[in-house]
Amino acid sequence: MSSVFNDVTSVANAATGEETKKDSRTQEEIDEDNALADRLSLIIEDANEKIVPICEMIRKVSTLFV
Repeated sequence: MSSVFNDVTSVANAATGEETKKDSRTQEEIDEDNALADRLSLIIEDANEKIVPICEMIRKVSTLFV
């Protein structure tokens, strides 16, 4: 996952003209950040799954009043 992050960062930096900086984090910090990113991703995906039915209900109700 870290290599993907580094690749994305490199592309973003190249697009904005910024120089790529050396990552000064330890491997443990990188692993912790990756674990946090995975947990946040799962939380976001779960929230998206819950919101879709709510949006569909709102659309159905809103069409009744139009």
